[in-house]
Amino acid sequence: MKIKLTAVLLFILSFFMLNYKLGNGSLEPWDEAWYADVARSITRGSIIIPKYNSDYFIDHPPLGFWTEALSFKVLGESSHSARLPSAIFASLTVSIIFLLGTSISNYYTGIMAALILFTSRWFLLRSRGGDLEPLLMLLQTTSVYLSWNAKNIKQLAISWLILSFSLLTKTFVSLSLIPIIIYNTYTFSKMHKFSTLNILSLSLLLIFIPLLWYSLTIQVLGIETVKQNIIQVAFRGGEMQGLNLNNVQNILLLVRSVIHRWYQPLLFAVVLTPILFFNKTNTKKILVYLTCMLLPYIVSAKTRSWHIIPVIVPMAILISYFLSELALYFGRYRSYVSKAFLVFV
Repeated sequence: MKIKLTAVLLFILSFFMLNYKLGNGSLEPWDEAWYADVARSITRGSIIIPKYNSDYFIDHPPLGFWTEALSFKVLGESSHSARLPSAIFASLTVSIIFLLGTSISNYYTGIMAALILFTSRWFLLRSRGGDLEPLLMLLQTTSVYLSWNAKNIKQLAISWLILSFSLLTKTFVSLSLIPIIIYNTYTFSKMHKFSTLNILSLSLLLIFIPLLWYSLTIQVLGIETVKQNIIQVAFRGGEMQGLNLNNVQNILLLVRSVIHRWYQPLLFAVVLTPILFFNKTNTKKILVYLTCMLLPYIVSAKTRSWHIIPVIVPMAILISYFLSELALYFGRYRSYVSKAFLVFV
């Protein structure tokens, strides 16, 4: 009951702060104003394949634009209604990361993870704008949370289904999550009855929804247009740099910009967690989670700050997990140390 109540309170407090004067100022070019125009085309009939300036818009699948169009339908067209879905999704993500942290370790881990996420610079910037990242983060984090310590096959199936909706939000960026979802599914299979049919069913849940939209798009626009969406947008034209020192340094600069004050705690956690707590199952899973999320951006030649916003979630989990596990070294004083770490956060 305490955990559920905290999750609700975190959502209410987050939404209250994110919604404050949310409609002030006009929509920012490019993405915010651009996406609002795409969403407006949906309210005027271009539902399956939205349009921008009378041309079909397939840089991203339509789920995020559908939510913004729904906001327009309910509240009318305004800066506030364009940004409102982002504020709602971001507030829900704060609650979900709390539940994830609590599930992984304990109550303090969840609270610290929620606070770290909410006070990360680019999370706040995107959460108050009409962008796609808040919805993407919510779907990704929920999928990971439901699969992490899944209690039954139904919960695991919902996790895979939600992951498929994330593929309908920002092309194939969520494919990087598949290794950790498979890892969690494998952990589940060792403790529960699991058949080949279950594996096939989960795979179908993952591909059915995005495959349906892409099939309809191909029928209308042809295969070349979809190649534009997948190759040019999702995979940045296929330009990959591989793992080299310059690219890693650039990513570290972007990470510092994105999480701001949490950069130094993150470095400590990245270095010390494998050394101090490597034998723990959750340590390995968190490191796999972070690596899966970050690796595609490290090898990409065109990564920008806003691309790695979803990676704030595993970063926040790692920092809070490290602090919680460190508190255990203090034996009977661990409760006091945990509270001290919480105050620090």
